[in-house]
Amino acid sequence: MDHRLVEMKRKGAISNKHVVREVSLPWHTSVLLTVVSIIFVSWIPAFWRGLDEAASIKTFTQPLFPDIVSVETIAVCRLMFSSVIFAVTFLNYRGPGWVHTTHYVKGSKLLAKPMFFQGWNTMCYFTTPSW
Repeated sequence: MDHRLVEMKRKGAISNKHVVREVSLPWHTSVLLTVVSIIFVSWIPAFWRGLDEAASIKTFTQPLFPDIVSVETIAVCRLMFSSVIFAVTFLNYRGPGWVHTTHYVKGSKLLAKPMFFQGWNTMCYFTTPSW
């Protein structure tokens, strides 16, 4: 359990019933996601034809400034960048998690309850600014 959650409980700011640990997906969200997925999957063949015309090996391997940056340098930079992203994502996923409280506009009917993010739920954290 996150030390901030323990500290908030110790101060009496929250109790176990106030911490959101697991929430099921609303049925209408599941239906919308399924319908949108079916529509986009049906569009994939047309998308691939256009992508094959625009994307080629030359597009992704030819540097914009070949006299300054080589293909090998670009490959190493991309590999290092993606490795850092993967490492941070993996550490977040395997880490202890954290408590996050989304603060809403005054007068909102939405409840600002602490949410505990751990494991797969840590990937949901990036959507909270849009709430």
